[in-house]
Amino acid sequence: MKTAVDALTNLSLDPEAQRIAWERDRNERGWRHMMGSARQAGHEEGRLAGKAESLVRNLTNKFGPLPAEHRNRVEGADEATVDRWSDAMFKAASIDDLFRV
Repeated sequence: MKTAVDALTNLSLDPEAQRIAWERDRNERGWRHMMGSARQAGHEEGRLAGKAESLVRNLTNKFGPLPAEHRNRVEGADEATVDRWSDAMFKAASIDDLFRV
């Protein structure tokens, strides 16, 4: 046991071992940050896709089958626009009226 403790003590005093440990720690923190950012972006993208899908379904129920251009417009819109259209959908007389909002 004493041999193992001595080896660890010597290793922890070695500047090269300290550098390697510091690099490993920095890389691991960077990886965790990157994965957290990617996970957050994925959640946001999924939430927006869900909102767009819901709007397309509601528009289809109200106005009938949507032409591809309208579906693409909804699916390509930013979140604020999808929210605005979702709120205005109930007052719109036609899909074209909705897109003017």
